[in-house]
Order: sequence, then structure tokens, then C-alpha cells
Amino acid sequence: MKKKFMLIIFLIIFSIGTNLSYAYEESNLNYKTMVPRINIKDKKENLYVQFSDQNHEFEKFVRKNYVLLDKMQKKYNISDKISINNWEEYENVIKKEYNENNLSSENKEMIDFFDIFENKYKNDEIINKVKYKDFEGLEFLLPSNSDYVENEIGKGYDLDNTDISIIKRQKELGISFRATKLPNMNSAISYAIKYAKNPNTKKYHYFRSGDCANFVSQILEAGGVKQTVYKERHKGWWHTTGNWHIPFVGSEHQHSQAWSMADTFVRYMGISSTTTNHETFSARINKGTIIAADFSNDGDWDHVAFVVAADNYSKNYSGKKYYDYKVAQHTSNYLAWTSSSENGWENIKGRFAIVRQ
Repeated sequence: MKKKFMLIIFLIIFSIGTNLSYAYEESNLNYKTMVPRINIKDKKENLYVQFSDQNHEFEKFVRKNYVLLDKMQKKYNISDKISINNWEEYENVIKKEYNENNLSSENKEMIDFFDIFENKYKNDEIINKVKYKDFEGLEFLLPSNSDYVENEIGKGYDLDNTDISIIKRQKELGISFRATKLPNMNSAISYAIKYAKNPNTKKYHYFRSGDCANFVSQILEAGGVKQTVYKERHKGWWHTTGNWHIPFVGSEHQHSQAWSMADTFVRYMGISSTTTNHETFSARINKGTIIAADFSNDGDWDHVAFVVAADNYSKNYSGKKYYDYKVAQHTSNYLAWTSSSENGWENIKGRFAIVRQ
């Protein structure tokens, strides 16, 4: 009882010291969640939605999904059953299953759970940096829809407030809004087509559980974009094979976060526009466009890909109307039109983005 009392006192003091407050809500997954708010440079900012009681909701999740989790453990030879200590192993393989089933597998609810579960660790990092007034790189940690991020690097134009008929008219007139400007667009597209299904493992590392940003970074480099190299992983946009350690076998690959992580890549490159409407999104896409998706619209970009071709006329595909576009992407690895069964971009329910470069 004494320990619990001391913990409560500590939490109160810590909250006061960091100017934290909380807004509680019920998530659509029937888990209790809250949105922490923190004072940054005299202005309140929302952090990522997180579970009100991380351990309790985790236990509930495990009980509910124990059959699927056991299947994952056996299929991928994970040594231990899921726990607070090894949950990332399970998240990675579930994401792999999810991506390979084009966003429509039975693992969707588990993906949504982990999307919230990992937010506590992001929030803790943000809170700690703000506590010690360390604002370097904070714009790459806070939710992308926060005012702080908008002031530092911009959030992109919100197309949800724009008349879609105007956007569609511009599209059908062939007016290009491609945000990506590359020294050699044809080389970028050729690279994307060549290595979409068969990763270029001779030159680059391949992230089996999530290679989307790494692949788009390779496409940009093939298109003539020069790396911005730093020693620190949290700075710049770069990749190197490092030093050879085993002769005639291989070398150690090193990557900046902006090179290999979707959320950091999108923020580093910048956002031209966003929308929650897929038809509006498709109307802004042209050959050579970098596209991104935030699956749960929580301010964390989950996926990024490259468009190698696009249609200028809106059609009805399986009851959904949009301008078709051909995507080259990794995890899952495919080169396919959105109208095909292999591609799943039209099924995303969150937020879309057109990425600058």
C-alpha cells in the first residue's frame, strides 16, 4: 500500500514537472485509451493516443488473440510466448502477414492494437526530451498533425477542405501536381519497376519485416538524389555499406532513420498534401509520385511507396471510384495497379499523403 501511494505521488509530481494532462477516451477496439497533452514552449500539444493502463490492456489483448499468437510463434519459430519484453518480435511478424495479405487479413485488429501499444514508448521519449528542454529532432517525434510539427517542417495542404470537383477537373486536363522532382525521373521509374518484386540485395540491405522506406530511398538515389550524410542515425538521409568484416561474404549496412523508417522518411522529405478521401488522393497522383499512408490517422506515417504510372480518368473499381495508379513497393513486394487484387491502397481507412522530395 505504501509503495502504491508513493507511486501515485511520483506520478503527480512528474506530471506537474512536465505540464502533462490527459484526455480519456474509448478506442474503437474496446480498449481504454487516453491522449496525453504536454506543454512545449508555452503551448499545449497532443501526444499519441496510448492505453490508459498499458499492462492491463496488453493482458486483455493476449487473452483475446492467444490462438493467432500461438500460430505466429510456431510459424516463425519465436522462442517465447508473447510478453511485454518480446512484443516487438510478434509485431514484426504480424505486420509481415498483414502486408502480404494486402491490408485485409485477420490480423488487422492486432495491427491496430500494436499501433496504439507502441505509442507509449514514443510518448515517453517525447516527454523525457521536453522535460530536459532538448528540442533537437522533436519535429520527427511528435504526431505529424501537431502544431509544433507544422511550424517546424509543415504538415502539407489538407485536401479534405478542397472542392474535389476542381481537383478532378485539373487531373483530367492533365495538369500535373507531382511533388517529386528528380534529376532523372526515368532512371528512378526503371529502378522501381526492376526491383519492386525482387529486392536489390547486392547493393542494399533488405528489411524483411518492413522495407518500404528503404526501397523508396533506393528509388530516389537511382533517380539522382544525393545522400545527406551524418555520423548520427537521427540526422540526414543516407545509407552506407560500412566496413568489410568478413572477406568475400558481406558488409555491415548502416542507415539513417530517414532512409529506412517510413514516418521519418515522410517528415524528412516533406508533405505536399494529405487527405482521408482515396478518390481525392488518387486525383493528385501522377507518374513519379511518392505516396504515404497513416493507417489509423494517428499522426504516425506507417507506409510509403512509389508510383510508376497513373490514369487520368476516374472509373469505378469494385464499387469504389478513383483514378487508377500503378504502385512499386516493398512489404509486401509488388508492382501492381491499385485496381488489381494484389494492390490494397484503396482499402486503407486512415490518411493519405503526397510526399515532396
